[in-house]
Amino acid sequence: PNKTYTLNTGIDVNYTATDETSLDSCWYSNDTMSKNISLGTSCNNITTVTWSEGQHNVTVWANDSSNNQNSSSVTFTITTAPTYERGVAQNVNGWTTVNLGQSYTNPIVIVTGQEGADISMDVEASRPMLTNITSDNFTVQVVNDSTDVVIEDVGYIVMEKGHWILDGVNVEAGSYTVSSAASTQTIYYTGVFPANSVVVDTLQTNCTVAVSSRYVENSMNSSAFRIWWEDFSGLTSETTTWSCGSATVGYIAVELGSSSSIFESGTYDECAADPDTADWCQAVFSNTYSAKPVLFVNPIDEAGSDTAITGRRNLNTTGVELRPTESRTGDAEQ
Repeated sequence: PNKTYTLNTGIDVNYTATDETSLDSCWYSNDTMSKNISLGTSCNNITTVTWSEGQHNVTVWANDSSNNQNSSSVTFTITTAPTYERGVAQNVNGWTTVNLGQSYTNPIVIVTGQEGADISMDVEASRPMLTNITSDNFTVQVVNDSTDVVIEDVGYIVMEKGHWILDGVNVEAGSYTVSSAASTQTIYYTGVFPANSVVVDTLQTNCTVAVSSRYVENSMNSSAFRIWWEDFSGLTSETTTWSCGSATVGYIAVELGSSSSIFESGTYDECAADPDTADWCQAVFSNTYSAKPVLFVNPIDEAGSDTAITGRRNLNTTGVELRPTESRTGDAEQ
């Protein structure tokens, strides 16, 4: 995709050229466009170049037997700068500063509580909040629907803002602004995914109440997603409010259903479990991990207008139990 950042200096440039009669030849040029390089009469992909660090602009031309020409271009950036790191902050109790192993220019921080109902209902109905994000640290605390501070292990991923190819998978870290409750926004990616995407998010600016972000079902496609935010009113109220003013949201989007040696993404469709009935939905990972992985989750709206966050428990190397933790009704969410 255009404007893609990758760590892979040997990235291939693939293309397709067709003609009603017959192709005669293909060639490409890059960056200065001062030299054309033949791709032969078979119009081979560009697979043998070792790209230097920095931005590259590649144009491929095709010529048919009647001397008709066409071309297509792509831009990508090779970078060796820090891209991301992940970890778990143990027993977060009130505002806690987490120091990072790398320094970032435009860090996007995503956090999710790792224990939830393993501890209590108070912790299940909670969400980590952030403040003071800098190039090499951030501060986090966990609050529940009653604005009580609770103690929980918090998983985090920090990623440099941009559209990346990590372990062969398209990933994007970005941000946008939200300023009112239950107002649906469409957020467009800076790059393009090869298929549908899945998104997780966290407010990047200081807010002292738990909030609910809900993705519109089937809206997370290759170029955008739709979402709305509101205060998480928990198990006792459905009042639509927003207490965080004009707030910056960070998100990380991944190809839906992707699975690599280091991470995977997916959705659990129509999880109808809820705290009232004390049941759960079992999500099974595609990978079996050598140690307990770091989990990041968000609800996707399926039914109902009440606020929701994702309850979680029993995270292990092969899966996790999830359910919508919402207000008075028990609808199905993803």
